[in-house]
Amino acid sequence: MKWPADGKKLIVQYALESDISIAIERNFSPYAEKEKFSNEIIPEEPIKTLDNLFKKTLTKPHIYYLPLSDEEVQEKKNKLNLKKN
Repeated sequence: MKWPADGKKLIVQYALESDISIAIERNFSPYAEKEKFSNEIIPEEPIKTLDNLFKKTLTKPHIYYLPLSDEEVQEKKNKLNLKKN
């Protein structure tokens, strides 16, 4: 995951308390082993933003929406015609 959306890749690592205390005693820096993690293959997911997922109005504040499909439009027209009759 990237954080912020246009920033660098965020990698979460977990450690046991014993590992942390050993690292502190040895004055270990997590950045010292940068090459160790740079060789890992992590699939990049495309960044999902509202602008990518939805259409929006030009006015501000923007209103995000999804347009109806042709089938949905036809179904709504049919329902309106049934109500008129």
